[in-house]
Amino acid sequence: MVPLPSYEEALESLLTSASPLQSPVRRPHATALGAEVAEEIRTDRPLPPFDRAAMDGYALRFADLNGGNGLRVIGRIDAGDPTEISLDPGTCVRIATGAPVPASADTVVRHEWTDRGESEVKIESDRVQAGDCIHRTGADAEADEVLFGPGRRLTPLDLSIAAAVGRTSLLVGSRRPVAGVISSGNEVVPSATPADQLGAHQIRDSNAEFLRHALAHFGAHLETVIHCPDEFNATIDALTTMAARVDVIVTIGGVSAGERDWFPLALERLGAERVLRGAAIQPGKPIMCSKLDRTEADPSWVISLPGNPVSVFATSHLFLWPLVRRLAGETPALPWRHCQLGEAITPNPRRRLFRPCVLEGETVRVPHWQGSGDFSHCSGATGLVEIPEGDEKVEAGTLLRVLPWAWEERASENT
Repeated sequence: MVPLPSYEEALESLLTSASPLQSPVRRPHATALGAEVAEEIRTDRPLPPFDRAAMDGYALRFADLNGGNGLRVIGRIDAGDPTEISLDPGTCVRIATGAPVPASADTVVRHEWTDRGESEVKIESDRVQAGDCIHRTGADAEADEVLFGPGRRLTPLDLSIAAAVGRTSLLVGSRRPVAGVISSGNEVVPSATPADQLGAHQIRDSNAEFLRHALAHFGAHLETVIHCPDEFNATIDALTTMAARVDVIVTIGGVSAGERDWFPLALERLGAERVLRGAAIQPGKPIMCSKLDRTEADPSWVISLPGNPVSVFATSHLFLWPLVRRLAGETPALPWRHCQLGEAITPNPRRRLFRPCVLEGETVRVPHWQGSGDFSHCSGATGLVEIPEGDEKVEAGTLLRVLPWAWEERASENT
């Protein structure tokens, strides 16, 4: 029997098979955030595209102001109305902020400088300047003007600007990988299921909820989460559908040697290239990584995590996080640090332990657990501690490697 690879060997086999995502590629806004734009974003018409009122008030011809005498109000223009009104001498029109100014008007007088008349309005004309309160066509940008160009990492503000000029998809280079999650298991039900509707044999889908949020901290964009029953054809369909849409598929459960663990066989049937199958770690021994060909230049990566919650916590950090970083063109190195063990702990004689732990300054404390299904002991945990395999207790004061949770690491970067 071939021995399982160590964590370092397993991770190396994964990362040496991966390279940054091919670029440029066209992406919709939903998956372009944080990507590096690879084209110029230009206006498709002037901004604003019409003379617009900058205040609520009255649109008029400045020449008609006559020392406080009234002007006849002939109508009203709201934002979104066409500019069909033409002003005759001595007339004006009520106008709302953002509404188009009639071509025959050259000034907007704000309400505060009038008596707010309905059919006739009197204006404090000595306060008005010609051209007041009109945001002129093209004042912000002319047609075909460059708003931003290649090399910019797209922010929500950039995507808003792109939407304003009709660019609903963008050509991007370096980008955040797009991920999808497939949870599995007939015993798994939606996390919102009330207790009185749960059978004793059923569990809520907490793993999918964890990955829904953790992926953002790893640097991926989550597109969708689906649940797959323990059926071969359903597993094939779920993988096929997801592979066409995302860069990274994260599967939960169904990866061991049970009769209903369909992911290994389904991936084989789909022609996936097996990159990693198992590692000498606890929890997470059955970890599996594969890549599926798809129509785009990049393969779709499949990271198959064991189903127990603590296994998901650990393997997602140990394998999924560095893979996402590699695909995004960043260094895959994780932010390990060294801390002293607070209390002696018994190692696993054959496998490297990665236990949820609590960082207390430069000391690490390892809560008692009941195995990889015991997610409750992780409450308050701030990362993973690496405990080398061995037969002897690891004594208090031993210097060990610690990996903060991805969100803990981000929080420390922002302080």
